[in-house]
Amino acid sequence: MNGIFQRSVQESTAQGFCQELVQMCQISGIEFDRDPVIPIYSARPDQVNKALKYVYHAAANKLEGK
Repeated sequence: MNGIFQRSVQESTAQGFCQELVQMCQISGIEFDRDPVIPIYSARPDQVNKALKYVYHAAANKLEGK
């Protein structure tokens, strides 16, 4: 969970949501790393498609090196 696309959402709120989601997944038995693969990324509503492509490629490139 690394893409947040709502400008009115503060980064700390997004990070808190992601941390709670990770914790819920871990409690449910899902293996989930607490550290994000890429940092939270924000974009204007008219730039969501471009942002999704960026986040996808950034994550894919980062995971390729592991």
